[in-house]
Amino acid sequence: MARRSAPVLASVLIIAGGRGTRFWPASREAKPKPLFSIDGKTSLLEDTIARHLPLIPRERIFVLAAAAHQAPFRRALRGLIPARNLIVEPEGRNTAVAIAYGAAVIRRRLGEGIIAAVAADHYITPAAGYRRTLADAIRLAKTRDAIVVIGVTPTRAESGYGYEKIGPKAEVGFKVEKFVEKPPPKLARAMVRSGKYLWNPSMFV
Repeated sequence: MARRSAPVLASVLIIAGGRGTRFWPASREAKPKPLFSIDGKTSLLEDTIARHLPLIPRERIFVLAAAAHQAPFRRALRGLIPARNLIVEPEGRNTAVAIAYGAAVIRRRLGEGIIAAVAADHYITPAAGYRRTLADAIRLAKTRDAIVVIGVTPTRAESGYGYEKIGPKAEVGFKVEKFVEKPPPKLARAMVRSGKYLWNPSMFV
């Protein structure tokens, strides 16, 4: 029986930016979208933190939020992760800048390492399956010295999502041949029928 290699130590950067304008007026500065609850018990942000445990220890889980949302996030994160692991973005830019800023803060504190950058407002189940996928992505990033993007098998042709075209096999994953951002409905249907495209949830390792 093959034995899995020891897990690679990594950190998680949860991006909790954005104003949630599509949920206005429910989403506002006092209650950003990641603090919404689907089951009426735990928020999307709590669920995001929980599904990374125990693969990633709490001490290596970070949340990045905009300065305007600092107070509600600090309250929501009490007891979930160390208080200093809330990273406040000094100026709202785009997701790429947010990831770069958060990664720089983590590197300054923990040194060189692997970081998984994920969104705070995704609903993912089962959590165990997600952790297996993330563990594979972390190992792939380490052995290939590459950026790994997680893909989701599409269940429908959705023109509002981004897609990844599957390329050649690369160990437990695939090389990404190209990215397609929000294709028109006709093209989205053709892409999904081909079986060669995955949804791009913008989750990077």
